[in-house]
Order: sequence, then structure tokens, then C-alpha cells
Amino acid sequence: MAGNNNLRRGAGGPTVGKCPVNELVTSLSVWTTLDGAFVTDVSMRCASAPRTFSAMTRQAGPNGTVNFTSPELKVRSGDMVRLDWCHEWAANCGEAAARAFCAAKGMARAVSFTGKPNAGLTVVISDQRICNSTDCMGFANIVCGPAQ
Repeated sequence: MAGNNNLRRGAGGPTVGKCPVNELVTSLSVWTTLDGAFVTDVSMRCASAPRTFSAMTRQAGPNGTVNFTSPELKVRSGDMVRLDWCHEWAANCGEAAARAFCAAKGMARAVSFTGKPNAGLTVVISDQRICNSTDCMGFANIVCGPAQ
């Protein structure tokens, strides 16, 4: 019988090729022989797993401002993911994304904001596209305010 072995499930499994704790597989590539009969190589990439709880904090400031530290968005899966630096994929970065975040929080404007290089997993606010590279840029904080 092809593919049959006498090992119980989980015994003799790989000791490498696992994602570290708190990371998930983000891509898996499999190479086969030309006839597709045998797997010749497997490659996998891992990235930080999203959280179902928010690490974002919010603190009221003077004149009706609100400071959001580690601003996050809830994505379609229900997970909380840090806000990406760009409003669209690699375009309209910084202020445009901060303004859109403030609008989503019911605030009229972005008063100030600070970037966070190498933020890891981030979500683009315009279409919820995920950046899952270690060099994704996010926000360290955004201060939102009322209309002037």
C-alpha cells in the first residue's frame, strides 16, 4: 500500500520546520518531481500571529484629543492587527492613514502621529490588506482631535 508506514500519528514527525510560539504559517510552497509523484522540497514562512484582544490603549488629552497608542483595527477574522503606515498598499502613507483612522474612531482630524518601523504584521486601512513581513511600518501612536 503506497504511503503506508507503521508509525503512530505524530511519531517520527519533523523536528524542524515548525513556527515559533506565537507565530503562524503565512505561506507554504511545495516542489514536486515533474511527474508529480514525489515531493522534492517544502518551504514555509512564519509571521506573528494576530491577537483576538487589543494591545491598543486610548487616553483622553486636552481640548478633546485622544491619544491611541499602538493603534489597531479589527480585521474580518475578528483579530486585532496593528494599523499599517499607509492608507493604500505602499501609497498615501503617514498622514492619510492617520486621518482615516481618526475618522473611523469618530474624530475629525489627526493632530499628530508617530511611526513604528519593523512593526511586523499590519493592516492597511483602505482594504484590510495584510502586510506580514518583519519590515512592515506601522504607527506607534496617533493623536486624534475634534474639528478646529
